[in-house]
Amino acid sequence: MLDQDPAAPTALIDFPPTEADGPRQRWRLHRPSRWLVAHDPSQVPGLLDAAHELAKSGRWVVGWVAYEAAPGLDPCLPVKALPPGRPFAVWAVFDEAEPWQDTPSATWSAGPWAPALSEAEVCHRIEQVRSLIQSGEVYQVNLTDTLSAPFAGGPEAIEPFFEALRRSQPAGYSLMLDARAACRSPGVLLSVSPELFFDWDGQALTTRPMKGTA
Repeated sequence: MLDQDPAAPTALIDFPPTEADGPRQRWRLHRPSRWLVAHDPSQVPGLLDAAHELAKSGRWVVGWVAYEAAPGLDPCLPVKALPPGRPFAVWAVFDEAEPWQDTPSATWSAGPWAPALSEAEVCHRIEQVRSLIQSGEVYQVNLTDTLSAPFAGGPEAIEPFFEALRRSQPAGYSLMLDARAACRSPGVLLSVSPELFFDWDGQALTTRPMKGTA
């Protein structure tokens, strides 16, 4: 059973102001009217078209698209396979939104963080990248790693944890989306910039930097 509090938000948004002297766009969204989920890359273009039309009709549409969905947009783009059961895109559709104000903090802790790659593996991959660049095979390679850590605090602590992330990087774009009603993985996604995001599966946090040039 999914451990979700019906009073907890499904999505939180904190974006820069639409006008130079305006307030930040901070919204809290509850109870989506529907979910749009792509289980195959070929479904992604249609999903994005549907999300666009719903947004134009006045709905609030919040979601994400995996890098591995690229072949659905251009068959010439090779990618690695996603883990079994993980969708290629998930979007929530809301009929309305309410202003988001900070909530009292709950007790939580995360860490220690553990990388997926050892130092030796990182050094080996960097040398592979340098060799490819020197031979003219590639111009640039984005080499990234995944960090994982246990998370203590339970579902009620996810929003305060997200607020702490947002305060540490207040000028960017921030998003929390609890997609556990539509998919078990990645679960709850928390993004504090276009280049770094976290997901929570109910027990552990995983963070994946989305850029890292070698």
